[in-house]
Amino acid sequence: MTPHDLLTNFETLAEAPNGIQRLRELVLELAVRGKLVEQESADEPVQNLVSRIKRDRARRLSLGEFRSGKNPRPVTENELPFQCPGPWRWMRLEEYCHIEMGQSPGSEFYNSVKDGLPFYQGKADFGLIHPRPRVWCNSPTKTAIAGDVLVSVRAPVGPTNLSNETCCIGRGLAALRSLGDAEPLYLLWVMRAFERTLARKATGTTFVAVSRSDLAELLIPVPPLPEQRRIVARVDELMALLDRLSQALETHSNLAAKFAAAAVHHLEV
Repeated sequence: MTPHDLLTNFETLAEAPNGIQRLRELVLELAVRGKLVEQESADEPVQNLVSRIKRDRARRLSLGEFRSGKNPRPVTENELPFQCPGPWRWMRLEEYCHIEMGQSPGSEFYNSVKDGLPFYQGKADFGLIHPRPRVWCNSPTKTAIAGDVLVSVRAPVGPTNLSNETCCIGRGLAALRSLGDAEPLYLLWVMRAFERTLARKATGTTFVAVSRSDLAELLIPVPPLPEQRRIVARVDELMALLDRLSQALETHSNLAAKFAAAAVHHLEV
């Protein structure tokens, strides 16, 4: 399906069974394949962004913010999930961003009186975009900052949120921190587009989970920075439209149910 087909048939597709969710997935698929917005020849080369990411990582390593990890394995042609536009580049997640695995503090440091940082343990704490604090921690071990993409790494694997403040993360989460001036929301939408790909990497018997190396190896398509920003703006626009359609369909469904109940009552009288 092309972007034109998507926009032309938006409302019809939304009314199909599970239509809203399917449309959300389609929007993200078009986005990460470079089919949601136009490529523009005036955009700076993606290599400029890659260079800024490398410089930022090196600076943070020198300051002791990050530990030095293994060099990412080179990307080979035969492992690419699909062909992305010529100006784009495939990168491993560890090459593109910093990965911070969560670690749960002792339960004696948890509280419900907002003492310390919000503490997130997994998908149960997620909202539509940002997590919702239920527990706080006054002795955090691992933290995420505003703009980090939070990924659920154990049962279920794959769901994401965007941190909007400094928070403590437990072992059910990992934080992905954009480097250079890469667009954090683009990373969020990419991770949502590849949620099932990540989930297929999960292993375990008692509960499934993915490791840091599973995350590090994940391949993501990287467009030039100006195109990232255009993609984010377009995805935000379409997701907001889907939110409104979802609410309208729910209202319509509720009204239909009330009408049916009233009709049945009338017939029984």
